[in-house]
Amino acid sequence: MNRRSLGIILSILGVVALPAMVFGQADAFTHFTRARALQENGNLDRARTEYNRAIERKPNFTEAYNNRGIIQLTQKEAAGALADFTRAIELDPKCILAFYNRGISRLRTGNLAGAITDLTRALELDPKDASASIARGIARFAKEDLSGAITDYSRAIELTNKDGQAYLLRGYARQAQKDWEGALADYTRALELEPDNANACFLRGRVKQAKGDTNGAQADYAQAHELEPMLAQNFNDSGLAKAAKQDWDGALVDYNFALELNPKYTFVYNNRGIAKKEKGDGEGALADYARAIALDPNYGFPHNNSGVVRESRGDFDGAIADFNRALELNPKYVLALRNRGNARRGKGDLDGAIADYNYALTLDKQCTPAYFGRASAYYMQQAWTNALNDLNRFCELNPADQDYEHFFIWIIRTRLNQQPAADRELQAYMELRPKNESNPWPEKITAFLLGKLSDTEFLAATSAPNRQMQTERTCEAWFYLGIKRLFAGDKPKAAESFRKCLATEVKSFSEYQFSQTELKALGQ
Repeated sequence: MNRRSLGIILSILGVVALPAMVFGQADAFTHFTRARALQENGNLDRARTEYNRAIERKPNFTEAYNNRGIIQLTQKEAAGALADFTRAIELDPKCILAFYNRGISRLRTGNLAGAITDLTRALELDPKDASASIARGIARFAKEDLSGAITDYSRAIELTNKDGQAYLLRGYARQAQKDWEGALADYTRALELEPDNANACFLRGRVKQAKGDTNGAQADYAQAHELEPMLAQNFNDSGLAKAAKQDWDGALVDYNFALELNPKYTFVYNNRGIAKKEKGDGEGALADYARAIALDPNYGFPHNNSGVVRESRGDFDGAIADFNRALELNPKYVLALRNRGNARRGKGDLDGAIADYNYALTLDKQCTPAYFGRASAYYMQQAWTNALNDLNRFCELNPADQDYEHFFIWIIRTRLNQQPAADRELQAYMELRPKNESNPWPEKITAFLLGKLSDTEFLAATSAPNRQMQTERTCEAWFYLGIKRLFAGDKPKAAESFRKCLATEVKSFSEYQFSQTELKALGQ
């Protein structure tokens, strides 16, 4: 089940507190009554303290356990809440609200089977409990038991007939079954009962869109946005959270929803462009950045991000134009400075590139990509000591990801007649580096540089799950093959390898640019 969808559904559920009643121990009852008042006023910490005192004075105080469990659930202390509801049930095996609340607690923590068991027991004790029926329907929906969920929602509707949320939830389950007519009817009824329900309006728009009613869908999206302007932002925020976990497909779904609600949401076009770029859709990314810029020409991020896509495709002039515009809007935009340095380096303007890296590092001495970029420019100038210093500085500041920096350090130190020490350093780094089972390619490069992998085996290791990745690995492989052949004194074969690197056309990679430098140094 879609996590966003479950979030919408769970937001309608609440737990239920037991009312104050007269019990045998007046002192415990006093604390309980005080706790209830504090709880109702939102003072949960003090209420919890009072429930603790009530339980100390009356250890079999069922209602106090139930209500304290609600506070713990609210404060996201799931284990404590579960323990309290369980204790309440042990004290009173017919405590409907404790079964209901424990069911909600289990549902919110993902224990769907346990939730269904508890909510079923609550319904056995009170078959007319519409809330328990709705909650069990949600648990069944989460388990992908759509028919069971619809049965529960329908039962709740029979019991109340005026619960807009029950219609909304049944519509959602019917939509999951692609019962467009049933879903449309339920969402429409939900909106009749709750005209301000933005979720129902948005979901009805999704159904209309699936049915081919584009105008009707857009009208519903516009109304949903008017009812709840933050709804589009919620989808954007959800997309950002997924992007942070590199769930680009999930992020794209949320960004698309946000733009359906608000087609002029500038920030989302920029964010969706980033997701598309990460998915390898450069054209789609550029289109989104262009749309963001058209909506707000003074929004610097899409200018920079557009430049990144162009630079990655070898369009250095187009990239520089984008970075220039970003820097016109913000002359101290460190990322754009670093990126323009990369584009200038790709064009062969090494002095211009170094100037950009220098300024970026003046503004932010911790900007590790600028150290790497400047090291690459120094490499292309064959300023080996300067390049080595910047690579070492990068490694000092960024301990998490240093693979290629160590490869280039090995190359430079070998050039400076320090190969034994370079070998030991690279070997030590790879032994300490965490293994990445999903990407063994850096380990293959290391093995090749250290003489543990033949040329043929190394080239065979470039095999990748997609064409773009294989092309990029091939670019890198031919560069490192050229370097090893150069160090072995076989200049003709080294030059041939560097030319094969250039044939991959991966112009933004350092290995491609270094191959150009090496060929120039060989007089080719």
